[in-house]
Amino acid sequence: MKVGVIAALPAEFRCLSRYSPEPHVPQALNPELTGVLCGIGAENAARAAQTLLRLKVGALISWGTAGALAPQLHAGDLLLPDTILAEGNLNYMADHPWLSRIRQSLRGSGITWHNGPLLECRQILATREQKAECYARSGAMAVDMESAVIMQQAAAAKLPGLVIRSVVDEAASAIPQAILRRLDGMGRPDLPGLLVDLVRAPRLLGTLWQLGIAMHKAAATLRRVARHTGPSLRFNE
Repeated sequence: MKVGVIAALPAEFRCLSRYSPEPHVPQALNPELTGVLCGIGAENAARAAQTLLRLKVGALISWGTAGALAPQLHAGDLLLPDTILAEGNLNYMADHPWLSRIRQSLRGSGITWHNGPLLECRQILATREQKAECYARSGAMAVDMESAVIMQQAAAAKLPGLVIRSVVDEAASAIPQAILRRLDGMGRPDLPGLLVDLVRAPRLLGTLWQLGIAMHKAAATLRRVARHTGPSLRFNE
């Protein structure tokens, strides 16, 4: 039975494949794994999950990056949450036997992983204050926009679900609106507009550099996870 894996960003998808497909076009990554690139947000993730369910996959994975809420998390740390906290006070549980196999496969890999709750948020948390408020309110270790709806779709179809995410922005970091407004739904920058902003505010260059380093660390972790877990990501072993 194939596993369906969903990634929001091309950079996340390329941790599983040399190439990223067109959005919402399923790509066979190997005989056991089919991926969909969905774009940012819950609506896109739900659409991708439905696409994979129509292909009769046997399980769903939310794959990619997340923002840290817990101050002890660092860029590149791996998140293997037991619980996903969704809006509306709904909770979804990762498939525990599958999660245990993933964790066992990572022993000795040198990858730092955490299993605390992951929080759903429908918008990017760009400021330290927003992250601190969410952490105090929920106790979640990190936040993303897609995992909860992917887990909801898996639960509705009575299929196992799993979240594999790596930290990009840390709790103490902030993403200026000048940068966020220049990103499209795939996380790709509007380069001409961004260059204009850099001329106006050269300090943004340092933030972009830091974000690039953080994304490099997060992607490196995801590639290592893919190597250690194998073609089925330890499903149904």
